[in-house]
Amino acid sequence: MSKKVQIIAYHGWGFDPSIWHPLRKEIEPYTEFECANRGYFSNSFEPVWRKDSKSDTEKYLFVHSYG
Repeated sequence: MSKKVQIIAYHGWGFDPSIWHPLRKEIEPYTEFECANRGYFSNSFEPVWRKDSKSDTEKYLFVHSYG
């Protein structure tokens, strides 16, 4: 069974995805949590929303200031 909540997190300017690691550690057992990487210090990565057969998954975007 897939998790009912999907979160995609974007870090702000001058940071990397590690800013989200403490939060991810706490909530990942209950959610699907992916971190984008804007590519300031390594290769960029942009996660995508999961395609559900049903629309019962709640989707959230967590963002940190882009400066």
